[in-house]
Amino acid sequence: MNSIIESTFDMFKEHKVKIDQSSKKTSKFQIAGQDAEEMIFTGKDEDGPTVISITIFTVKDSVIVISYWASADSEEKYQPAIAKIVKSIKVL
Repeated sequence: MNSIIESTFDMFKEHKVKIDQSSKKTSKFQIAGQDAEEMIFTGKDEDGPTVISITIFTVKDSVIVISYWASADSEEKYQPAIAKIVKSIKVL
């Protein structure tokens, strides 16, 4: 799992997203009956301040990562749609 998390951080670096590690906040919840953990950070990209979200959960032998970054305004605007997408995930 550590290598997957590291790959996710590498992806953000490739897209020139600078993450403020000291801003990390975590929350735990369930996705499709599976334990999930979300890490939220602040940071910046080429367009300015951002909010970064990384959600991790496991299904059987697989680790699933859902990640995004957005401006604070966009994150607030689209958070209901993102929550709806996450809640729609089904484990078969």
